[in-house]
Amino acid sequence: MPGGLYDPLLAPMDEQAPCKSCGQQSFQCPGHCGHIDLVSPVYNPLLFDMLFTLIRKTCFLCRHFRAGKEEVNVCTSKLMKIAKGDVSGDKDYVINNSDAKDIDLEDNDGSHGSSSILHSGSQSEMSCM
Repeated sequence: MPGGLYDPLLAPMDEQAPCKSCGQQSFQCPGHCGHIDLVSPVYNPLLFDMLFTLIRKTCFLCRHFRAGKEEVNVCTSKLMKIAKGDVSGDKDYVINNSDAKDIDLEDNDGSHGSSSILHSGSQSEMSCM
């Protein structure tokens, strides 16, 4: 079905038919990247651990990361590389202390980090911890 999951441009479905993209037979065709519009969002199962860690380190009141400046900057740069398509360079990234239970993730000055700026610790943000 063109435009769907079984689009012949992604790879041949029949062992005897040549690929519509590269002309190779089924076993020689490496498969081809494509974009499929889905009805609802689907999370990549290979990134569940990272997503879970990011959610655990996000303050639900102020919507900022509860982490130090350096850790936020490292995470932001890794996510920007992934967004640009450099997944292989960042596949081994693991946020330090992701399975620790009671860690104070606030900066020494009582602030939360965000992807672009560091927000100073106001009274409402201080209550997030």
